[in-house]
Amino acid sequence: MSSKRVYGEAVDPSSVVAHIFHTYEGKDPMLQYILHAFINEMGGGPTGSVVHLKNGQLAFVLNKSGPVVLLLTNEAGESLKHLADPIDLGEKKKEDSGFDIDRHKPPLPPIQAVDILPSDLFDFFKRISTIGRQPL
Repeated sequence: MSSKRVYGEAVDPSSVVAHIFHTYEGKDPMLQYILHAFINEMGGGPTGSVVHLKNGQLAFVLNKSGPVVLLLTNEAGESLKHLADPIDLGEKKKEDSGFDIDRHKPPLPPIQAVDILPSDLFDFFKRISTIGRQPL
């Protein structure tokens, strides 16, 4: 799914994980065991995905090692007004167990999280997506 094929374009890894999770969620208990083992092995979400934290926040995965994330929402699920500094969840969860990835919820592809991006992060993504393109 994540490789380009003759019959279709490649899908980003976070979309693949979300698709697998939603396809097999609630099915055979053995499939559930394998699915959760797979998600745990992936670290909760590949780089570039949006993950749910146990404290209710959503975070963008910058680097799956750690993982290092950018918080996108507060604990009530409301979009942050400004971009927060990156957080290494490996270090942060030692202080607060809420700062851990909720592995029972699948990661989201970034396109599904556009509406919750802090405005300065949204503007940044908008700027880099238009670099090198000529205005119509």
